[in-house]
Amino acid sequence: MKDLKKIYIENGNDFATYLSNWAEGKSVPVEVVELKPEELIEQCDSLVIFHENHNIIKEYSDLRETFDAKHIPVHKIDINGTMVVAVSQFEIWLERNKCKNILVLGDAELKDNGNIERFFATLKF
Repeated sequence: MKDLKKIYIENGNDFATYLSNWAEGKSVPVEVVELKPEELIEQCDSLVIFHENHNIIKEYSDLRETFDAKHIPVHKIDINGTMVVAVSQFEIWLERNKCKNILVLGDAELKDNGNIERFFATLKF
């Protein structure tokens, strides 16, 4: 995660606000964006989607398909899965794909899931 330059988050989303506060504490720049695929593909070199029990909203699934079609790395994190596995897989994925400008998405209700805080507290940063 040491190579991370910027995190892009969705405008007007409670999960994104949580993520922005976390990134600020880690001195990682955050940019709020609208979900316009053509612009995001130009700005972001990867996409991360947080979800609960594989429930991903259609807008995020569509965006994932767009990133996949352009061969841009995509990673999904089930926040209700095994925490140690989720964190280690995410860290390995970041390193292997040399992600620097990441679009991070998650449904607004995720901010109320206690596993979110544990996930971000566990990340080696």
